[in-house]
Order: sequence, then C-alpha cells, then structure tokens
Amino acid sequence: MTHSKTSYPFDSVVELTAEPNDGWTFDEWQGDLSGSDNPEQITIDGDKNVTAVFVEEQYEINLSTQGNGDGTISVEPAKDFYNYGDEIEITAEPDETSEFKEWDGDISGTENPKNVTVTSDLEIIAIFGGTPEVETADLSDMRINSVTGGGEVTDNGGFEVTDRGVCWSIDPDFTDDVCTVDGNGTGSFNSMISDLTQGTFYYVRAYATNQAGTGYGESIEFVAGYVSHGYVNGLTPSGDSQFEDRSYKLIASRWNEGDPKIWTALNLGAKGSSKGATDDNPDAAGWYFQFNRLQGYYHDGSSRTPGSGAMDTVDDRTDWQIENDPCRAAFGGNWRVPTASEWRGFRSASTEFGGMNGGGREAAFNSDLELHAAGGIDVEGDITSRGSIGYYWSSDQTEGAFADALIFSSTGSTVDDLPR
Repeated sequence: MTHSKTSYPFDSVVELTAEPNDGWTFDEWQGDLSGSDNPEQITIDGDKNVTAVFVEEQYEINLSTQGNGDGTISVEPAKDFYNYGDEIEITAEPDETSEFKEWDGDISGTENPKNVTVTSDLEIIAIFGGTPEVETADLSDMRINSVTGGGEVTDNGGFEVTDRGVCWSIDPDFTDDVCTVDGNGTGSFNSMISDLTQGTFYYVRAYATNQAGTGYGESIEFVAGYVSHGYVNGLTPSGDSQFEDRSYKLIASRWNEGDPKIWTALNLGAKGSSKGATDDNPDAAGWYFQFNRLQGYYHDGSSRTPGSGAMDTVDDRTDWQIENDPCRAAFGGNWRVPTASEWRGFRSASTEFGGMNGGGREAAFNSDLELHAAGGIDVEGDITSRGSIGYYWSSDQTEGAFADALIFSSTGSTVDDLPR
C-alpha cells in the first residue's frame, strides 16, 4: 500500500491512478474508495482517505526438453513460485548417451549452468543432442579375404557427425573390433572390410560419431570368403525348404594374370563338393539351367523339379540377358555366368596355375574349380551324361539356337556351341 496527502477544492472530481512498481500488481482500493478499477474517480466532498493495495507478483517457471537426446533440467533454488528479481541457476543434465546443445524459449545461449533473473513467467527449453542414427548396409562384392560394407547416417543426432564407418569382430559383443573411418556427415557411405580369414564368422555394424557419442546400426553376421542365398523366386526349383539355403565358398582364379576373378567353388544350387570327376550325386551337381532362362531345375536321377510337363524350349534368339543370369539373381552385385573367353582361359591355363591344361574330365576335377561331370538336362527334362560328361554354359550366344559352353569328357575338352 502507498500513502500520500494532497488538498483539493470542495466538490472537485479527482482521478486516482495506482502505479505498481516492477514485480507488483494493483489489487484494490480501500478506505473512501472501493473496487479495482484503475484509474478511478472520486468527488471531494470532505476529507478522503484512499488506500491503493498492491500485491507482489509470483512467477512460474515451466521446464521442458527437446532434441534427439534426453536429459533433465534443475533449478536452484527450487520453488513453486518466484518473485520479481529472484536470482536462479538453471542446469541442463544430459543422460549418458546425450549432450546438452543450447537453451531455447525465453532464454538462449549455450552456457550451462545459466544464471537468470526472474522478471516474468519463464518458458525454458533445454535442447539435448543424441548420438547419430545409422543403418548398416548389406554386404556386397565378397572376396576371399575382404568384402564391401557400409551404411547410412540417417540423423546426425543434433550435432555434426565427425566420423563414420563400420566395425567388425569375431565376437558378437564387439569386444575386439576393428573399425574403418569413411568420411563424416550424414548420408550413405561404403567401407572396405579387409584382412579377413576365409571361413571365419564375423559380425559387422555401421557406426557414426558426434560430440554426444557413437551410434551403431544393427549387426550383420557373415562368413568371410563365402556367398549365400535363400529362396529366389523364379530361379529356385521350388519353394520347398530343401531348395532354399545355400552357401558357396569362393576361390580366386590364378590363371588370369593381373586380372584375377572370383569364382564359386560349387555349382549354383549344390549342397556340397563332388567326390570325384565322375560323381553322379545330384546334390553335388546342383541346379541345371537353359541358356538365357532364369529358372533352375533339379534332377534326382529319376524325376525333375519343377516336374510338370517337358522342359520349355527357349525361343528367345537374343543375346544373353543379364536379368536372366542366375548368378546375378542369386547373389546380386556383379555376379554372372562366365564368358566363353573366360572358360577358354581356364581350359588352356596350366595346372600350375589351377587350370585344365587343355585336358579332359580328370583335369577339370583336379583344377582349382574342381569341376565334375555333372551332365545336363535335355529339352524333354531328362538327365543326360551325369557322371560322364560336363556341360557348363557361358554367357555367349553363337548364332541361331546355339551358345558356347565348356564341354569335357574322359577323352578331352573344348569350348564350343551347344543347342540352347
């Protein structure tokens, strides 16, 4: 309340205005004047005693958090309400995987803790950044001792991504991991995973680091130096589980000087290696294919899968179509059926470098590729020459209804055309 004394002529009308100081609010008139209108008039018909009643304001502080990270805000001293001019200290407390970034709302800046003088209700927002969000990419271009991996940083977590790459380990808990560094920032990236041991199980995951810490993608398990596939619609003989999962060891050609290529050590669809040049085990032979047709066929010696009707004749007279390449369909990437030139190089290469040295069935089996006399399936769907002759398509059409293949028997070998 405030008090003052002033003289006025009789019957004069005086306007009274209550003017609160900072942090105070006018509440009501008392004495010879009542109510809460401000300003208010009074008629002077005698001495008047008027009191303006003021109340001290109380301010609320509303706290909230935003951003990719998590944390809490504390205020010292902690009260339900604050008066004008109160000094408070506000502290942002990030959790273990987050970092305080900045203040927003009615305050700003990055100072933490931050001292604030209360002069009104306050809306205080602490923005926390988190670790980046990253996805692990599928593996590609598997080699004997390396594979291409990578990932994608889909969210930087609120801070600049300073490092990204992949980590791999033989331990699913990554206690002894090795990591690449493949740039910074968001987006996709590729990583070379090298110095692997063929046949060893590894785990790989993408990572990205910012000032809040490191985020990881999901872990992928793989076997070094092997490629695999499950059921492939249009290629696999059927959807039956016996035709679904296959794994293939890789070998590197030694006969391509300066240009080694990676080959699978098993025919597509085979469950295991052949036991000799004349092995007639259908699971060692794998699946059979017509030139330029994606569909694979399995023959157990008495029946074929798929087995309805005769084999379709391939009427297509165009060159080999990559979308019909069973290797590309099974493994993706740059996998493909060999060319006729590559078969010729393998056939003529010396045994010292893993080739056939121009020999026949035994030379094919004793080569790096360990090819055996898997035979073929004719246009009626019947198995022919399994255990006697090997027919292995190339991707080269000669003319009309013929395409080149590697052919070998007990007496010799050639790369020549066959009816498609």
